[in-house]
Amino acid sequence: MLEMSSRRWRSLDCLRRAYALHCELIQPQATNCWDNAVMERFFLNLKMERVWRRDYANSEEARADIADYIVGFYNSERLHSTLGYRSPNDFRATGNGCLSSEIPHRGVH
Repeated sequence: MLEMSSRRWRSLDCLRRAYALHCELIQPQATNCWDNAVMERFFLNLKMERVWRRDYANSEEARADIADYIVGFYNSERLHSTLGYRSPNDFRATGNGCLSSEIPHRGVH
């Protein structure tokens, strides 16, 4: 499936490309405004805990350092309140990785 903004939806060129790629076109629908909250919080934490505290010489150094932060700290050591103050790796290891009902939800219900 290929989701597009309404402006591009009407583009004949876009329709031709989608047809050539055998894509099913769908109109975007209104979604829950909290859908993006988890990723927004992740990127805020990434910036506050790592990026803003470093001075990278180039983009390759930044990529390597951010990957190290995610693999070596964020997923393996950092405690997450939404996972019962466990790291994501510990949460998955206990067999709860797919049981979202066990995760306390915040925000609007």
